[in-house]
Amino acid sequence: MAGVVSYEVIFELVRDLLDQGHSVIIDSPSVYPVIPDRGMALASAAGGAYYFVECQCPVDVSHDRVDHRVARISQVRDAAQAAQLRKSVSRTPHRPSEGWLVVDTTAPLADCVMAVLD
Repeated sequence: MAGVVSYEVIFELVRDLLDQGHSVIIDSPSVYPVIPDRGMALASAAGGAYYFVECQCPVDVSHDRVDHRVARISQVRDAAQAAQLRKSVSRTPHRPSEGWLVVDTTAPLADCVMAVLD
């Protein structure tokens, strides 16, 4: 439940930044339907565009990345915990009904950025 509540804080910050004319990126696994729904509504209210970008890579690459980084307190500890989370139905990503971009993050970073900006 804390996850859903924390997004309320995030969305208020997003609204405030959009009201100031800033562009905003919400970096999220999007495991709650409210994430794309509210993101689209906030962008629309601010007269801006909404883009949903899903970053994907093979599971073994993801696990290697998780195991070789320093985890923040809010992140999974290791590949074993990541594997457990992947099995949870509650962790299924919620996407917009149409118009999202999938980026293969095994590609070089510059290629990923260009795919998003095109």
